[in-house]
Amino acid sequence: MIRKKIFVGVIVISALAFPGLAETGPAAPSLLTDIQKRLETALNALDTSLAQSANEIAKTGLQGAGAVKVLNELCAANPMAVDCAILDSKGRMLLLEPDEYKKIKGADVGSQEQIKRLHLTGKPVLSMVFKSVEGINAIDLEYPVLGPKGEMKGSVSVLIRPEPFLREILSGITEGWDILVIETNGRILFSTDHRSIDQNILTEPSFNALPVKKIVDDPNGSVTFTGSHGDPSGELFWTSTGLHGTSWRVLVSREARPVAGKILDLTYPYDDNAIYWPTADSFKVTRVFRGINEKGYWYASNNYSASEHGGTHADAPMHFAQGGRTMEQVPVGEWIGPAAKIDVTVVCEKNRDYMLTVDDILNWESQHGRLPAHAWVIMYTGLDTKWYPDKIKVLGTDLRGPEALPLLSFPGFSPEVATFLVNKRNIAGIALDTPSIDYGKSADFQVHRIICGADKLALENVAGLDQLPETGAMLYAIPMTIRDGTGAPVRIFAILP
Repeated sequence: MIRKKIFVGVIVISALAFPGLAETGPAAPSLLTDIQKRLETALNALDTSLAQSANEIAKTGLQGAGAVKVLNELCAANPMAVDCAILDSKGRMLLLEPDEYKKIKGADVGSQEQIKRLHLTGKPVLSMVFKSVEGINAIDLEYPVLGPKGEMKGSVSVLIRPEPFLREILSGITEGWDILVIETNGRILFSTDHRSIDQNILTEPSFNALPVKKIVDDPNGSVTFTGSHGDPSGELFWTSTGLHGTSWRVLVSREARPVAGKILDLTYPYDDNAIYWPTADSFKVTRVFRGINEKGYWYASNNYSASEHGGTHADAPMHFAQGGRTMEQVPVGEWIGPAAKIDVTVVCEKNRDYMLTVDDILNWESQHGRLPAHAWVIMYTGLDTKWYPDKIKVLGTDLRGPEALPLLSFPGFSPEVATFLVNKRNIAGIALDTPSIDYGKSADFQVHRIICGADKLALENVAGLDQLPETGAMLYAIPMTIRDGTGAPVRIFAILP
């Protein structure tokens, strides 16, 4: 019987359109080994925990207070588990923890592929992703519970959502490399950029340049992406690991540094005049020292303080989404993408409370084609671009504190267009040249809630949009990496075509 295998892959999504691939023989980066070790350590810890639980359940029996206690301890030891379950010898679910999943007690899952393998081999099984009876896409680590003569009494399992599980394992070690997790059926379980989940690498055209068969067939290897003139465009390395006969490929890849065209700075400098929300702490800078010090050489230093949200700045999903990613959890690559500028300056001159519409997007697409993958959709109102940092002309008021909020007046995105972009288009995020992606009179910040709730990004008070073309530029947003931050000052620039 030929068994299917699971593979984990790390590739750079933005480097998939290069016309050629050439094999190379460089040593794999140390990051590859680090990722491999982290995956093996996490899986082995999970495996050990489940094996111990199976042994305990063999003593307590599949049901009763003792079995419930073992199951609770198993879930407590594995906080990334969706649930932990005990099954009988026919694949019926006898016990489940936590409480919210007890409603599916008695469900028959004996027809699931990993349960069949478990009973066929009598050995532990790590499944491929499947739609579970809990109603989620998950992977299942299943362990047999054996009787005194080695007979199969039942099994114990841990159900896991692969994407958050792998994100937790690999957090903070990308070092400029991109990570992707796939199965051999092509399904993407995890990606560093977070935007490719559930796509299929075998059918998605943007992956056509990858040597998929070579990656599947060879346990170790490397290739270099090459451009039309033979110049290196990116590099890809891989090795292998696995658990219970389920083989994974571990790959790391990154794009070669691009040759820059004209660079357009899209960032306002921070000073006492920088525009902040009326209820937020403004930017303050205090000179510590500037001059020749007592040792006879020049020295200069300042102290500064400010809210995360002011001036040219970025919003992380956590800003308006409970449990959303914070600034340090968003990889640098997610802040980079094609710029699609929607020019609504004419209508905003007549209505400073204008909200961008779906028709504005469709009209842009009728001229320039569908929004490119992972695009920054940029609303160009002209307001900031013309008047920043004049608070009255940009915000509608120069008052501070809660009394200023009813007086705010400036354009923004509409909730309808935010919903359209996150559901119907593949975007990195949205941006504009005003202080908020919600228009000034918004009282409930629906656009923030939609964008952050969809795990997308936002940029506000973007400078220089009058010089940015409507299409063809690549936008780079490099925010301050504030741990647990909901937003941060950001240096934004574009490489012009």
